Amino acid sequence: MKSKIPGGEINLTKRIGLCKNDLKHLHDVQKKIIFPPNNGLVRYESLDFTLMYALVRNVFHEEIEKDSKRNRKWGKSPAPSDNSLLAAIERIRGFRNTFFAHPPSTEIKDPIFNDLWTQIQGAVDTISGHIHQRTQLVDYKMEMKNLKKRATDPEVEKFLEKWCKSEKKLNDLLEMEGSVVSFFLIFLKVNVTSTVFIAFSNKNTIIYHFTKPILLQLRRI
Repeated sequence: MKSKIPGGEINLTKRIGLCKNDLKHLHDVQKKIIFPPNNGLVRYESLDFTLMYALVRNVFHEEIEKDSKRNRKWGKSPAPSDNSLLAAIERIRGFRNTFFAHPPSTEIKDPIFNDLWTQIQGAVDTISGHIHQRTQLVDYKMEMKNLKKRATDPEVEKFLEKWCKSEKKLNDLLEMEGSVVSFFLIFLKVNVTSTVFIAFSNKNTIIYHFTKPILLQLRRI
């Protein structure tokens, strides 16, 4: 985003402020980040992927691809032959929703993993190609290479298994209620070693506790 939006965080904040109506669908926690109190600036480091996606889709779509909003190119799975920046962003969004935000399982077979990794790496490479050298603080190609070789932390594995089961319980609950409203989560960092998240649906509140301060946003975008 820094490479596509000149003027730094001052211009970023100004542009977002002019498009409030296009961001009404965001929940209150997100709005506090992009509409800071006392005329504060929006900080790039405070934006996670969910917020960045909302901003490029609803505010900075012309910087990503001309006429992309008018042509309704956002929110769709791109064609395999599409190597555009917008397609790379949409691929990562799709992978995040399918394999991170709402995974059917914590396990994945090697051939499927390798295929997914190749696609994700291609998307990351495309995005890296659009980042100006002055604003690129991380070598993402090297990060991807190192990440693939890195062993999974056993504690993280246990967390993911627990999380996946919790996700299934939440989905089952919503189906039983016949709800058409997506649930959302609020994370509460209780202390240094524990994190609690609270899931709200129409009629129920469910509290889950994990013994690692891993804050994951499980909201479909």
